[in-house]
Amino acid sequence: YRKFGTFMLKHGSKEALQTTACIIKKDKENNPIIFILYVYDMLLIKKKKSNLNALKQHLNSTLSMKDLREA
Repeated sequence: YRKFGTFMLKHGSKEALQTTACIIKKDKENNPIIFILYVYDMLLIKKKKSNLNALKQHLNSTLSMKDLREA
């Protein structure tokens, strides 16, 4: 959680509920992106799918990730 939380806070996100397991960040269009980290899984919630692949590539450059597609 610490590595994920540090990465997200560096990129302008805010912690939700005082935990790094749920982080909310705004995209360039000011729409919220919700990141939920649970054990070894991460769920990205975004209203519009635009630029989602770029976001996942950016996260993968720092974190070791495997994309399991839509939930």
